[in-house]
Amino acid sequence: MSHRERLYQTEAIVLRRSDFGEADRLLTVFTPERGKLRLIAKGARKPSSRKSGHVELFSYSRYLVAVGHDLDIVTQAETIEPFLPLHEDLLRATYAYYVAELTDAFTLNRTRTSPFFPCSKRGWAGWQPRATCRS
Repeated sequence: MSHRERLYQTEAIVLRRSDFGEADRLLTVFTPERGKLRLIAKGARKPSSRKSGHVELFSYSRYLVAVGHDLDIVTQAETIEPFLPLHEDLLRATYAYYVAELTDAFTLNRTRTSPFFPCSKRGWAGWQPRATCRS
């Protein structure tokens, strides 16, 4: 038996989500400690699921994750910031998709990128085209 941790807690922004199987959701999330991760939220598509609202696109949430063989599994989720204006304004949603695509394209899986995390988080918080990111 290895001494590898079985559970970990992390905060993350959902970059992508897709349906997986009958009731699961496959997530690509961006975290400050672990970089980009691919997670599976089992049962998140069920109407009675407690996770469904916390794994929405662009939401900033705290996750308790179990280490899996191929994909890590979201066992608990709690929304920190849902970034509701992104879902209400088409222009902001467009910028958020753009930031999500750039983040996904330019970050490696499981590579710590903490200097980049606050910058991308600001992008979701209220993207303004003239805004710049400074550490």
